[in-house]
Amino acid sequence: MNKTVKTFTMIILCIMFFYTSPIQPAFAHDNAGIGVSPTITEDYKNTRETGTPGKEWNIQTKGKYVYEGAGGTLALYTNYYFTGKTSYFTLTRNTGSNPIIVEAYTTGKKVLKRITIPANHMASMTINGMKTNEKLYLGFHNQNGYWYSFAGHIR
Repeated sequence: MNKTVKTFTMIILCIMFFYTSPIQPAFAHDNAGIGVSPTITEDYKNTRETGTPGKEWNIQTKGKYVYEGAGGTLALYTNYYFTGKTSYFTLTRNTGSNPIIVEAYTTGKKVLKRITIPANHMASMTINGMKTNEKLYLGFHNQNGYWYSFAGHIR
């Protein structure tokens, strides 16, 4: 009986360690109009150098785009570039227990705007001065590499 309890305790401890480890896989939803894409890298500083969106979403004709996702050490990006407007408004809710950083980029990976959202809070961001054919996309990450999650939209 004592050996069984020890074995069971070790299994529980291993499971707890696995789920509390700061290195977590990223996942994203990819339904029509909902989604972000993970970018896997060894070094956090390289996360914004690959994995940009390949599809376009014209907000003027298709309407607002809804996104949600979660990750750990991976940066996530919207699945689409956004076009069609000269001004964009985003509203993002941090649904996790760690702060997240939301960044708006142009196709040249230039950061246009950056906000940090505390755990369990919501924040908005407005990006002005865009050309209607200029491409914009959003990126999400956590500086500490801890698990994070979020949901929101851009219009």
